Amino acid sequence: MNISRKFRMFCLFLALFVGLTASVYAESANTLLQQGLEYQKNGHHDQAIHTFTDLLKLTPDSAEAYFYRGNSYKAVKQFELALQDYTQAIVLQPKQEKAFVNRGLTYYETREYELAVQDFSTAIQLRPTIRQYFLRGMSYHMLGQYDAAIADYSTIIKRKSDYVLAYAARGNAYVAKKMPNQAIQDYSKLIDLTPNMPSAYTQRAAVYADNKQFDLAIVDYTSAIHLNPKNAYHYLSRGELYQLKGQIDFAIADFTNAIDSNPAYIDAYKQRGAAYQQSGQLELAQADLDKEAELTVKADSRAHLFRGILFELDKHYDAAIAEYTAAISLEPNNSSYYIARANAYDESVEHRDLALADYNKAIELEPDQYSHYYDRSVHYYNIGNYALALQDANSALQLNSGFAHAFNARGNIYAVQGKYHQAIIEFEKAVELSNDSLSPLFNLAQVYELMNKQKEAKLYYQKAAGAAGMLSDDAKAKLDARLNDDWKSYPEWI
Repeated sequence: MNISRKFRMFCLFLALFVGLTASVYAESANTLLQQGLEYQKNGHHDQAIHTFTDLLKLTPDSAEAYFYRGNSYKAVKQFELALQDYTQAIVLQPKQEKAFVNRGLTYYETREYELAVQDFSTAIQLRPTIRQYFLRGMSYHMLGQYDAAIADYSTIIKRKSDYVLAYAARGNAYVAKKMPNQAIQDYSKLIDLTPNMPSAYTQRAAVYADNKQFDLAIVDYTSAIHLNPKNAYHYLSRGELYQLKGQIDFAIADFTNAIDSNPAYIDAYKQRGAAYQQSGQLELAQADLDKEAELTVKADSRAHLFRGILFELDKHYDAAIAEYTAAISLEPNNSSYYIARANAYDESVEHRDLALADYNKAIELEPDQYSHYYDRSVHYYNIGNYALALQDANSALQLNSGFAHAFNARGNIYAVQGKYHQAIIEFEKAVELSNDSLSPLFNLAQVYELMNKQKEAKLYYQKAAGAAGMLSDDAKAKLDARLNDDWKSYPEWI
């Protein structure tokens, strides 16, 4: 065979090899794209981010991969990373309006309204859709630029005269500009287009009420009540108008209906108490004002609880503990507040020795609440007292034999003591009861890994990656490592 023939054959082989490689490469990239989109569709955004990151390793100039990863970052509130990805998508494809729209939405969500306006304006230049005008109008409204917002909503209405949201939004902008007549016109059109939507009537009613047109406002609130007779706010609003008109009996009837619809409605007790006082029914007035005070204390304590939860999620444990302590001072017999503070003590590590007293107090207040025993079991586990941890997990299951968390807790206790077969039984039961939730699947994977059964461990790590639930930061890192066949990092039980 001469050199020329050999060279031609080599070139043919090379062309075939490159073509085959490119085909496999493209197929692999498309598989990752579809897998990432499927994760997004099912709300598994951490897995979607991981998949799109793998896709970018294969196709680093893929605007699509940056765009979709940005969507997942936005969904999990990692806004800075989302903005970076959308910006990179724009650099790669500057004529694709969807990246401008989603970056604008991210700016809107982070209250950077001027930047949102810029992105929506660019999107409009690229493709002037109704949605783009509406989003820019909303951003203008948030900036207090009501004329610009009205102009965008008016553009929408010219293009699509039955676009309901534009009338509602423009009406709101007219209210903000103190132009009640124009607002009433828009809300009236909204009612024409959506005669069965209660909020259309209540928006117009509020404008009538501000204009002292009480009778017209009452008519609109009555229409809203007919459409939704269980809405306590509608009764309260109409009752307040009757009260202003001096029709106290009608007002009391409406406040009573509001309370029937929502027995914890503080403002309804306050207003009915005032109405009873106006009508000389002082004992009834006092009863309502006492109820208002009682509910206010509970509302304040719940506000402390919710603030505490937010602080705890951000790992600001001292601030969380202070909020839970304030809640306890307002409602000292509410066991859930002691549990919340105990959990914060336990998670802080620094104050862990204070947790047990709160767990005990919660159980003293509510001895039949199975979850309290579970929470104390976790505390005992964290301090290495496995005997008492197991005892509390058993108590939780005696009170509720279908409590998946307690089976998961028992599995953890057995696993750290090297009782792997018993741990597997507990984790499998937790998986069954929780419909394949993340934590027991992850724990099953860890057990099989400790038993040197890597194939089974990998299977459960993969199942965990697609499951619903939350993991600690260390557990997430371990899961990512195992999915990438890194079996050396994080060897300890997590």
